[in-house]
Amino acid sequence: MMPSRRSCPSLRPQRGRIAAVLAIALLLVACGKSGSPGNQPAAAAAPASTERAGDGLPEVDCPAKIRSKVDGPDIAGLKLGLTRDEALNLARCAQKNAVVVNEDRFFSELNTGAMKLGPQQFTVQSGETAECKYKSMVDMQACGLGNRVWKHVDETVTVATPGVPGRETAVGIWRTQYYRPGEQPAADSVQQALIAKYGAPQRTQKNDGGNRPWVQIWWLSDPSGQPISAQNPLATRCPTINARGDVHQGWSEACGMTVAAMINLAPDNPLLVNELSVGMADQARLYAYGTAMQEEILALEQQRQQNELKAAQQGAAAPKL
Repeated sequence: MMPSRRSCPSLRPQRGRIAAVLAIALLLVACGKSGSPGNQPAAAAAPASTERAGDGLPEVDCPAKIRSKVDGPDIAGLKLGLTRDEALNLARCAQKNAVVVNEDRFFSELNTGAMKLGPQQFTVQSGETAECKYKSMVDMQACGLGNRVWKHVDETVTVATPGVPGRETAVGIWRTQYYRPGEQPAADSVQQALIAKYGAPQRTQKNDGGNRPWVQIWWLSDPSGQPISAQNPLATRCPTINARGDVHQGWSEACGMTVAAMINLAPDNPLLVNELSVGMADQARLYAYGTAMQEEILALEQQRQQNELKAAQQGAAAPKL
C-alpha cells in the first residue's frame, strides 16, 4: 500500500518546537519525524523539553566513545543502532554549546499503557544566538528553539531514539548545515563528496528553475541490502525518507537502508550551496522495530498487571459485601 501523504506545517529549526504527527497503514508514514508501529488511536503530542549544557544534561565526554558494534553508513559519525546516550554525546561533542531539545514521542500512535517512556528523540542545534526579549510581540516571535533568538543556525542534528527505558536506540538520523555568505561550498564538490561517501545514487531529482534551485539525491536498497535498480518499482516507492528531519517521512517493510540528501542552491548563484541536508533510516528495520517495541510494551504491561493482581490477592483482605 502506498503512503497517504499528509500536509505538514513548515517547521524551520530556528522557529521553535519540532512537532510530529503520523498516519499508518501497511506502510508506516510520518509527518515531521514520527511514525507508528500499529493501528492504535493517535496519542497527543508531548511537549518538548529544552536544555543547554549544565541544565540537567550529563557531562559531555569528548572525544566521544562508541561501545556499540554497529555497521553501515554514518552522518557526521552518527550511525543507526547506537544507544541514545552514545548518539547524544557524539552529537554534543560535534556542536559545542549547542541547545538540546528532547521529544517524548517518536511513534505517535504507540500504546504505552501505564509505562512512562524516556525521551524518544533529540535535536541538537548550534549557531549564533542572543537572549530572548519580551518587550514586544516582535520580540516574542523572534524567540525560537531553546528560548533563544537565532541570528544564524549553523547546524541541526535530529536523532530518533525510540525504545523502552534503558534500551533507546537510534533508528533515524537527520542533519542540516546552513552556510553563511562567503562560506558556501561549490555545488559540484558537495555532490562529489556525497557520492564518495555513499556510492553511486539510485535516484536524483533537480529543480533548476525559479528562485529556489535544488538537487535531491537518494541511495536506495532493498531489505537484503541490494541496491534498487531504476527499473524496480521500489525505485519510486522507497524515496520516502527525506533529508530534512522536520518534514514528511515515510517507511515501508519492502524497502531497506535509505539515505537522502537535499542540496539547496544559492538563489543568486546556483553554483554554490546554501543548505545541505542528509537523512537516513533502514525502513524495513524501522518498521520491525516499531512493531517489536509495541509488543514488548504490551507484554511488560500485562506482566505488571498480573504482578499487581497477585500482590492484591496475597496481601489484601477479602472485601466486605
